[in-house]
Amino acid sequence: MFGSTSSSRALTYALLAIVLSVLPGCPFYTGPGFLGIGGSIVLTDLNPKALPIDVVDDGDIKDVRYKSASKYKPATVGQKDKRALLTAKSDNAAFTAELARSFIASGLTARVRLAFDPDKTDGLVDGQTFGFFETRTDSVLIEAAGDGGADRYRLEAVYDADTAGFVVRATDGTSTLGDEVFVPATAEVVLEISFSGSTLTLRAGVPTGASPGSFSAQQVVSISGLPSVLAFTLRWGAEELGKKARLYFNNFELTGPYPEIGDAETPIALLLIDAYGSIEMTQFNEDIAAVTKVMGDASSALDQALTDLEAALASDSLADVTRGDLARKSLAKALKATEKARDLGVKLIDKGKTNVKPLKKRAKQASSALQLALAQIAGFRSKSYGRLLKSGFLPFF
Repeated sequence: MFGSTSSSRALTYALLAIVLSVLPGCPFYTGPGFLGIGGSIVLTDLNPKALPIDVVDDGDIKDVRYKSASKYKPATVGQKDKRALLTAKSDNAAFTAELARSFIASGLTARVRLAFDPDKTDGLVDGQTFGFFETRTDSVLIEAAGDGGADRYRLEAVYDADTAGFVVRATDGTSTLGDEVFVPATAEVVLEISFSGSTLTLRAGVPTGASPGSFSAQQVVSISGLPSVLAFTLRWGAEELGKKARLYFNNFELTGPYPEIGDAETPIALLLIDAYGSIEMTQFNEDIAAVTKVMGDASSALDQALTDLEAALASDSLADVTRGDLARKSLAKALKATEKARDLGVKLIDKGKTNVKPLKKRAKQASSALQLALAQIAGFRSKSYGRLLKSGFLPFF
């Protein structure tokens, strides 16, 4: 878990919510109330080379082939898309992936869509093969109502050949919880983990549309009495796969408060968020003097952020998941763009020019680099801005 304080998290949440909620033109905009009061993101490309996703070593990580983008024709929505594909290379194969960030539980809902191909069911063992979605914490959940506490809660969607669908159950790793939910005659199922206050609810159901939240939710189990400030991680995968078995995952959705960042990252992120919001607002400003001042102020803030980031890298004080070296390069690009915009603005004003378009071009360059730097601080593993947009990953905290 990362050691950010509750006060630094609250400040980060509040500032990012304010900045992003007023930026409908921003690629990361998800509507008013982003971060904790209604906003959501959808990870559409579960690629470990780009996203902070780790494959968990289960003793034989080569028994399943993982492809982050494979074509699939959904059974319920009638359109082709690409999904993460697990293919077993031997019997009794298993695979687990983890989103390498810790979350604060209360107010968060997470969903993922699991599917099989009705025309390719080789290796899917009736009543045994299952895909799962789980929440796990480093410490035992103290005094959880009903089972005395556990370090994980998991939904398992078991392949059912008789109904050509799934039977979904919940478990804490040692015993089954709640009631089974039958999802017959469908190759797809949505698995949902939801925290509200001190209550954890696990649901499952048939997808009813293309969006992740569109499904006929049925409660599997509800567990009360959990710590209200619980830090945890999310995992998904499959077990009991027969050779050639294929299972698909996609539409990994997160709604609510997002992952923590460390104490070293927090002040850097706040500087970037503030500069990013100011730079984005220049797209609506036609006053060349005002835009020049904004870019000058932003360059000063980014210069400080770059100094702080380099110091954190030198002292090795960043969290393991943070991509500090990549963020440094992106931040340097953003700083260079703001400096060029500032200097150009001064020259144009001296010449009596009023056309602000040349400055806005550099502002967009700075904005893109800042978005990438924020995402890299949050664990994004690529230096490609295009891949960032494709993945659905946010600079979330």
